[in-house]
Amino acid sequence: MATRIIPNLNFRIDGDGEPDYSVISENEVIRDLVYEQTYLGIKEAVRRRLKHAKIVEVNSTGQFLAIEKPEFELALNNTIQYYEVLEDYEKCAEIVELKNQLYESK
Repeated sequence: MATRIIPNLNFRIDGDGEPDYSVISENEVIRDLVYEQTYLGIKEAVRRRLKHAKIVEVNSTGQFLAIEKPEFELALNNTIQYYEVLEDYEKCAEIVELKNQLYESK
């Protein structure tokens, strides 16, 4: 299996020095990327038995938006809902299969 390349996203930094993540919900291309990478990141984490899934790198800093293992199911449910709205039922089926792998690994 090929090594996954984690995309880098550039975020504005607010006055407290924190990235402004509102760009994810405001930009359709970025939103699509984040949902796709959520699925791919969790898939990789399950395959490699990791405790977290890296989704995207923030501003080329080596810091990542990540999801911890206890939140994988919730993140996948949200991702399924996203793809249902897009009527991409093939992607929904892939995500359901990944959720089943989560249950099997518990």
